[in-house]
Amino acid sequence: MFTSPMHPAAGMTGTKSTTDVRPDSARQVAGNGTHSMEVRDVHKAFGDFKVLQGINLNFVDDAITTVLGPSGTGKSVLIKHLVGLLEPDAGEVLIHGQDIWNISENERYELRKKFGVLFQDGALFGSMNVYDNTAFPLRKHTQMSEKEI
Repeated sequence: MFTSPMHPAAGMTGTKSTTDVRPDSARQVAGNGTHSMEVRDVHKAFGDFKVLQGINLNFVDDAITTVLGPSGTGKSVLIKHLVGLLEPDAGEVLIHGQDIWNISENERYELRKKFGVLFQDGALFGSMNVYDNTAFPLRKHTQMSEKEI
């Protein structure tokens, strides 16, 4: 998926070229000429530790995308950028062609309701069963009845 190697000591490294996550023969672009999700030259550091270093990605519409790599290479940091939980130090995170850091916090909150993200390990509530973990965001962000859930 990435054009440059991922290295635990250096974090995710991108290039100035943009990487698409499927072959040329199958690439599609949203109706407005952009991908639904794009990352352009994104950089993120925590103190002196550079995690994302100029990463460029296009995510293809109607595709399942998996982010894989060794521990400490920036997978979760990338995903948190995509859903608007972390702001990049530099670069753009575009959803439907709009930089999510050029919209209001309320607009970002509404946008987050449209994402489905599954993190490994401790992402579930240990005190809830699988059904209640799955139902939690539906209860919080929709007007669905318990019967509909």
